[in-house]
Amino acid sequence: MAAKFLIWRGSQILSNICTNPCVSSGLKGHVRIASILGNLSWSRCSLDVRRSYCTSTSFKTQEDLQPAENIYSAVCVERLPLITPDKTDLARKYEELQDQIELEKSALSEDEAQVRQVTERKKKLTERDEDENLEVAQFEEKRKEFHEEQEEEFRQFQPANRETEADRNNDLKSINRKLEQTLILLLKNKKSSWEMPLAAIQDKETLRQTAERMIKQACGTDINVKFISNAPAGVLKTASKNTRHLNRVFFYKACYVGGSIHLSEEYEDYVWVTRDEIKDFLKPDYCNTVLRFVR
Repeated sequence: MAAKFLIWRGSQILSNICTNPCVSSGLKGHVRIASILGNLSWSRCSLDVRRSYCTSTSFKTQEDLQPAENIYSAVCVERLPLITPDKTDLARKYEELQDQIELEKSALSEDEAQVRQVTERKKKLTERDEDENLEVAQFEEKRKEFHEEQEEEFRQFQPANRETEADRNNDLKSINRKLEQTLILLLKNKKSSWEMPLAAIQDKETLRQTAERMIKQACGTDINVKFISNAPAGVLKTASKNTRHLNRVFFYKACYVGGSIHLSEEYEDYVWVTRDEIKDFLKPDYCNTVLRFVR
């Protein structure tokens, strides 16, 4: 580009000299010679440029113009535990020890302090203190009734069963199974393989925006999830079958809040599985990547 500009500028200067009446005829002859040489240089430059284009050996195919990688975003939807896990023998003994230490070192409650005061008053009372004796008797009667009511309410309380009907029926579609563990959502695609909700990234779209869009497209608009972070929790690298490019799948973690699942046409079925059950559904490489960031 710079060479073309210099040649053009030189031609302009020579043209101005030729049109100037003060320039001698001899000088005009030299100018014409220089103009011819300039045209030859320009032709030679154009020829070299054309030759360089014709002899170039780097040809870009349609495959080379494609991106080197295919980027996808996947969503790991987790239903967090709803109850505490079963206690081990060691945990149960430690809890009993902590309760005993807390009971021995704790301060008196309002009821206990009032009972102590009434007991001390009762020791000092005589038969002549009829009014105070009546107050003490009324206090003891009310306290006795209160304790009987509390004990009756405690006896009537029946805690819910830790094993639900979904556990007994092994209903993998139910969100009310394995309440003490974390459940993970898996979808079955048209190829009969299980995966997490997955979508390719679009133009001017971040990885998280792709994940948020995909969870609504795959599971419907009724499901409500809460994304934990803007950064992915894991990445899976796989080779593309049709091209030599790589596929990168970035996993985002999201907590299940509520709602129902209505699958799109891209998927056939869904399950809620635990960390131990996930290996029965996912491929080995896929499963090993997921197990690194699920609890």
